[in-house]
Amino acid sequence: MQSVLSRDLKESLDTRKQVEIFSDFLRTTRKPTLQFSQKQSSNYKDSLIRITSTPVKEESRKPRISCRQAFDALSRQWHEETFMLSSTTEICSHNAYLEIINMDKKVLPFILEDLQKSPDHWFSALRSITGSDPVLPEQRGRMKQMAKAWIDWGFENGYLNH
Repeated sequence: MQSVLSRDLKESLDTRKQVEIFSDFLRTTRKPTLQFSQKQSSNYKDSLIRITSTPVKEESRKPRISCRQAFDALSRQWHEETFMLSSTTEICSHNAYLEIINMDKKVLPFILEDLQKSPDHWFSALRSITGSDPVLPEQRGRMKQMAKAWIDWGFENGYLNH
């Protein structure tokens, strides 16, 4: 896409400042190529600034972080903001927890590794992501037994390695 920006130029410095501001704006959404041209005249009205731009891909605008880094950051946020809560409903409806669930099956190994280190309230997320529930009725409410059931499930389904 091309756009042409033509302005009355009062002073060269003002114009360059405007171009810098405009190009900074474009840089976040488009990749600009600026071309300055001025006719053989002392009249600034004859100046033309041509800006040719192409869209910047969405991926290149965001800093790239790995799935593991995103999971670790969200998990840390979730733990920090819910460690004082006693309500499982509130713990499992925290925004960071829900974002982890939205990351889908690629976070299963990370959740299961976390469960291996120490039992935590990952069970709702695991059920939501997998559609499974390996926890037996007699294990409900017993965090260590529930964690073991999910860890065993992780090994059986290839999300954890021995």
